[in-house]
Amino acid sequence: MALELVKLYDSEGVFIEDVDINAGTFTTIVDQGSGNKGIKAKSLDDAGNLSAFSTEKRYYAGCTNTPLCDLLDDTGDSASDDLTNDNTPRIQLEITLPIPTGCSQVAASSIKRLELHHKIGSAGSYSKIADLTSLTPVGNDSFSAIHQFISELTDEDHYFKAKWVDAQDGESQFGTELHIVVDTSAPNTPTITLDDGSVFVGDSVTISGTATD
Repeated sequence: MALELVKLYDSEGVFIEDVDINAGTFTTIVDQGSGNKGIKAKSLDDAGNLSAFSTEKRYYAGCTNTPLCDLLDDTGDSASDDLTNDNTPRIQLEITLPIPTGCSQVAASSIKRLELHHKIGSAGSYSKIADLTSLTPVGNDSFSAIHQFISELTDEDHYFKAKWVDAQDGESQFGTELHIVVDTSAPNTPTITLDDGSVFVGDSVTISGTATD
């Protein structure tokens, strides 16, 4: 007997729709709304015989999560002040996604790519500089990728933001903007005002001088 169609059901076994089969495959668009969802199917042949349920597939729809950008080569006073004297820094992108109910982890195939966008100066305009497709899993729900600059960045303010693209080419909103400052200019050499060759009675000696940026 030949297959007639595939019948789709939600996770509770409620019928959704019939889908025609073409050369052994079927495709349709299902909108069950946002949140945790499930989908399963039965095949129907032209004699009216109905198969058992397929394995249920769980997914999460309507995800609003966005990726974060982080400066890995922060050389400032703190590790999080986003100041660096490295003009070919590494920018890390990381996205955390909701784990669909009933699953142990987010499928790596969920993310087609992470896009990194960059602008120079607060008055500049953003442009995409990288499509990152080599992703590293971080636990069960997060993925990261690193963009390493090859060309040197100018000494000034730089801004970054990112989005993720899913397996069906759906694009997220941009995540929070990262603002870094690149400064590779060394400060002026300080001057010590102590006379060379000075001699003192005590062990403790006051040292003074001048230092300017």
